[in-house]
This record gives sequence, C-alpha cells and structure tokens, in this order.
Amino acid sequence: MTGGAVETVGAKSADGPAGGPSPPAAAPGLDGALDRLGRSEPAALPLPEGGQLYLDRQLPFLVAYRRPPGRCDLAAERLVTGEACYLVGEDAAGPVTAAVLDATVERVVRRLGERFPRVLLAEVWTTPGSEGERGEPEADAAAARDPADLVGLFPGEAPPPAFRVVALEHGTAARALASALRRVELDDRPARVELVEGEPAPPDLPPLAAELDREERAAVVRLGVEVEPVFRGGDEGPLYPRRMNELRRQWHEALGEGLAAFCRERAGLAVAAGPALGRRGVPQALWQIDRALAEVAESFDFLLQLTPVNPVEAWHEFVASGCERAPRFRYRPLTVDVDLFKRRLYEIPLERIEDPALTLLFREKQEELDRQISMLLERETPRFFHGSMLVYGEVGDDLVATARDVLDRFPSKEVEAPIEPRPEDGAGEPDGSPGERLDAERFAEIARREVAYYRRLLPELPTLVEVREDLHSGLMVSRGRLLVGAAFTTTRRRAEALVHHEVGTHVLTYLNGRAQRFRQLYLGFAGYEALQEGLAVLAEHLVGGLTAGRLRTLAARVVAVRARIDGAGFGETFKLLTAGYGFAAEAAFTVVLRIFRGGGFTKDAVYLAGLRDLLAFLGEGGAIEPLYVGKIGARHVPIVEELALRGVLEEAPLAPRFLFETEALARLERVRRGVAVADLVDPPGAPAR
Repeated sequence: MTGGAVETVGAKSADGPAGGPSPPAAAPGLDGALDRLGRSEPAALPLPEGGQLYLDRQLPFLVAYRRPPGRCDLAAERLVTGEACYLVGEDAAGPVTAAVLDATVERVVRRLGERFPRVLLAEVWTTPGSEGERGEPEADAAAARDPADLVGLFPGEAPPPAFRVVALEHGTAARALASALRRVELDDRPARVELVEGEPAPPDLPPLAAELDREERAAVVRLGVEVEPVFRGGDEGPLYPRRMNELRRQWHEALGEGLAAFCRERAGLAVAAGPALGRRGVPQALWQIDRALAEVAESFDFLLQLTPVNPVEAWHEFVASGCERAPRFRYRPLTVDVDLFKRRLYEIPLERIEDPALTLLFREKQEELDRQISMLLERETPRFFHGSMLVYGEVGDDLVATARDVLDRFPSKEVEAPIEPRPEDGAGEPDGSPGERLDAERFAEIARREVAYYRRLLPELPTLVEVREDLHSGLMVSRGRLLVGAAFTTTRRRAEALVHHEVGTHVLTYLNGRAQRFRQLYLGFAGYEALQEGLAVLAEHLVGGLTAGRLRTLAARVVAVRARIDGAGFGETFKLLTAGYGFAAEAAFTVVLRIFRGGGFTKDAVYLAGLRDLLAFLGEGGAIEPLYVGKIGARHVPIVEELALRGVLEEAPLAPRFLFETEALARLERVRRGVAVADLVDPPGAPAR
C-alpha cells in the first residue's frame, strides 16, 4: 500500500525569535511539515483559530479557504479539505492570525516554487449573504444578480448550483475549471458558471499572502472560485447533507480537471488526469472507519440467511398441492441482534472522511447494510419484497426484452434436464449437456485444483472449497470460500465453466480485495452484484462452457422476477415458466423458489442484467482486467481508477487463468467487437464458431 498514514506535525515552537514581542513569522511546526514535504511524506499542521494545513506531497498548487468573519462553516470548508494540498484558516480573527496565515502560505508556495516553475494558489469562498432557499431576503438578493437562478423553482426548492471563476487573466486553469464546472448538475439542474476577470480573493479580504505577488521568483498564479452555497438554507439555515455530498463530489472532480490543466501547461508536471492529483496519504481515521464498517458487515451472512433449508420438502409439498399453492420455507435462525447491529452501523463516524470519493462509497455501503438487515428481520412479510426492490432495483422493459429474446432463440425443452431443486445462489443450474456426471466430491476436487493454481501466486491461500451437508445440491461463495452442497451434481463439461464462475471470479475477486488495505473491496461495494455475476457468466462463455440451458435459466429468472413485481403468485409464475416457456417442472420450481424466498427476492435479475451491461462496456472499449480488483459495481469503475492513479490501491495480484488462454482470448476479442447476450450461445443447428 503506497498511501501512507498522515502525520500531524506538533506545534512545539515558533519560527520567529524566542521571547520577542512580535507575532511568529509562520505557524509553529511549519519547518517539520516542510521537511516531510521534502521527503514526499504527507503532513497535517494545525493553524491558529482551528485552521489546518495539509500537504500530501510536492504538487504545484495549494487550495485555500478563509472563514468569513465571525462564522465557522464546516460544510463550506469541506469544499477544499478533500484536496491533496489545502489550507483552511481564520483570516478575520485579528492581525496576528492573518500575519501567521500569510507567512505560512508564503513559505509553502516558495518551497513548492523551488521545484515547479509556476505554483497555483486557488482560493475558494461562498457567496456572501446568500440564502439557499427561495423566499428568504438573501435569496431574493441573489436572484437580483441573476434572475435565471430561480427560474422554475417552487417554494422551498433549493436553487441550482452556481460558480464564479475569478482570475486576473483567463489562463489555462481558469478556462479548464469553468468548462468542468458547467457539467455539475444537482436535481437535474445544470450549474450556472461565470468566468470573470478580477481580484481572485473573497469580498472585503485582501489577497492571501499578497507579498508573493511582488516576488518574481515565486511565480505564483492566482485563481479564485465563488461557490453559491446551495447546500444550505442560508448563512444560518439548515444544512442539506445529501445535497452537500453530491455537490462536493462533482466539485472535487471539476477542480481536479482545472488543477491538472495547470500542472500540464504551466507547472511542467505530466498528469494523466485530475484524479492523479488526489490524496495518497490516508488518515488513520479512515482505516478505522473502514474496519468498523467491515466488522458490522461480517457479523452476518445475508445470502445464507435467505437460503431455505427445506428445498426438497418444499418441492414435494408444492407437487402435492397440484403445483398451485406456494410451499412453506424454513430458514436458519437469525444470528443478528438487529437493534445492536443498527446502533453499531450508525455510530460509525462517516462525517470524518475528508475524501469525497470514499465518502460516497462508505455511505452507500452503510445504507445497503441497513436495508439488508431490515430485510432479514422482515422475512416472509410484504416489507421484505419492498426492501429487495430498494437494494436490487426494478426490472425494466429492456431487460425483459433481452430475456425473452433468449427464450425465443432457444425454445427447446430438451435443453432442460430434470434435477432436484437447487435454491442456493450458485451456478449449478440444469444444463442438459451430455457427458459424465460428477458428484459433489469430484467437483470439489476440480475446484481445489483451480485454487492450487492461484496458490502458486499467493502461497498463503487457505483451503477455500468445502462440501456442506446443509446446502443440499447448490453452490455458494461465502466470504471467499466455495461451498458445495453434498447432493450437488453436474456434467464434466459444465464443471470447468462453474469452476471459473465460482473460483475464477467470485473467489478471485475476494482474494484480490483482501490484498488491498480497503476492506470494502473484498466485502463488496454497494450494488456490486450485477457486475460480479456478469463477469462470472462471461467466464463461462470464455472457457466454452456457457450452454443454452444456462442462458435460458438466467432469462427465466428475469421473467420470474418481473412476474413477481407485477403481482403474480408462486403457482402462477411456475406455470408461466413451464407452460409458457417449456421449462421442466423441477427446473421451473428452482427458479421460482429463488425468486419467492423470503417474500420476494429480486436479486436474481442481476445475472442477466450484469452480463448485458458488461457486454456493452467491453463493446465500447472498456478493459476487463481492472474489473477483477475486488467486488465492485460498474458505477465504481471511475472511483477505483482514481484510487489507483492516486496510488491508494495497488495492482491486483491475481488475474483469471482463462485470460492467459488462447481460445478464451479469441472469444473475448469477439465480445469486444460487439455481441448481444443471445449471441453468446449458438442456436440449435448452427455451425460452431
């Protein structure tokens, strides 16, 4: 892990002469901070009146925020505290504090100027006297400056984001930042951005460290940004936390683009993209929060708690009812004290995370865990189904059309093979492939050989494959272990595909996540399942083991989830699959059981959705290798790329074995040229490709 912990430099002595009556020339402890900067080590230095200087490493910029007179706005300060080099100060506390602030900035900029030909001093402030809601006097004043801000607003609605980029001349950084800010959007309302010439300092305050302007050697370039505080209801009004977090995330991305443009054009620093300028040093508090969230997440096994323990009994009960009435499912006892769980979950101080990208990831996971534990508490009630919809989303018409295309393309009943029900979240569906059948122990041995292949790269790998009596005939990966039901069987042809699905994807991404310091990467970011299952099913195709029956099963899950959403019952959905789409009774029961367990579990639609979206991603030129860094969702790819550019994430130690095999790479190349889901399997009678 290259992102080291941040050291707070103690204020032990002033830089000025001891015992003298004059104020210190700079903040106490600045020498130590600059020494760490010279060694490319991050340092945090407390400043007078509760200010803070943070220097992650030697970069040609410093982003500053000075608090307005008589007010501490922590929300506004967070506009700069996520940057790699920032300063928050109290300029209006008195001449001593102002002098310390100026002297501190001067020394920092001069030190950076020893390495870079130009140094950007960017100052951020919020619009003075501006209210965030319509109807307040200050809001009317803001509207007077530009009535377009409030066009179309309803009473109580916050205005759209607005920014003023101020510079003495419109240089590279100012133009790039203004362009990026125009892409900021809140509540479907785009930002209004002005690019103006003027003094880049807050109203009624002199330029920060003005002495630098008289020193050609320092070669400082100034930039100011005024931000409309649309994240609160005025100077003394309520904060809108979600609006603040979303604005801060987009602002951080836009500012990164402006800083990157300056680095390339004016400072002689080659920067691939704005994220590369992000913080590498990670405060110890963040690791503590990551660990606390992981401990809560690992206190229960969500899927295992939702797996019925009586699938065979339920099948016979269903048959005895004439395939009309839903059977009764029984589950493992709930192992979690829900009240204690939620208390622990929301005691985690996510507000202490300064990094905007990581704030988003952690908050999403916190909300997902809350919903999942509520679902377990509400098993077999209508609320469970609604909770599932919140976690996994609805099934759109386009996905249903994809599923029906698969079912129409492969209509033959013969692709289904009678089997006993398999309700667990594995890949052991009926496939109809000819050949020798393998029992659980023989399949587990094949899986163990696959683990042995990866153990050559990570010798410390433990035994990761278990045959379990309590899973009957299913497959499941739980916390990096492949669990094989004692009654599981499959064909030899499908065995390799299933091993690459389970070990080569689910186990591998867990292990890659464990290799990083961020525990969320192996626990799974919120909503990671679709991309994970898409990768796993694609692996089956790449090794030549994706069958028509397997693809039909994934399509049947989508159709069954949509039927449950539309109000169909267990028996009605069963008949839809058997009479409507020609599924064998046992195979249809397995699908319907998975969808109706707990009261209505919509997760199974993500297999086909994830595969469809992954094919589109690869067809548009996306790279597959970075997707194995851990358990991430498609929407997390930009954040993971940013963390990698910043050096916070290391390169994943493992890659799927099939990515080194000629036939798999040939199939992958075909996928990259663009294919539909149904094209992954040749229709009956078609020549092999």
